[in-house]
Amino acid sequence: MKTLIAQCVLVLGLLVSVVGYAADLDLDTAKSGGLVGEATTGLLAPVNPDNVSAAVEALIKDVNKQRMQRYAGIAKKNNIKVSDVAARAYAKAVERTEAGNYYQKPDGQWTKK
Repeated sequence: MKTLIAQCVLVLGLLVSVVGYAADLDLDTAKSGGLVGEATTGLLAPVNPDNVSAAVEALIKDVNKQRMQRYAGIAKKNNIKVSDVAARAYAKAVERTEAGNYYQKPDGQWTKK
């Protein structure tokens, strides 16, 4: 019985550690870890879409929601298409991508800067 309780406590501790790590995932960490990169759409995307954790998915969703809100505001203010704003944002994002981080080439391939 003591062994079962000890194992449960250990598993609970591991789960808390994993959840804590996932909650601490930020954009810089995800980028430097090669989990996400700048996509040609002007949005954030997973570098390896076949291996995406829930924390990474949540981060991508949150960042992209914020970006689309900004793009829409800029487009409205300047009377241009959101897609034009996103295209310009992509170009700037590639310029600002730090060495070792990923961005998507126009042909769809991911490359490390």
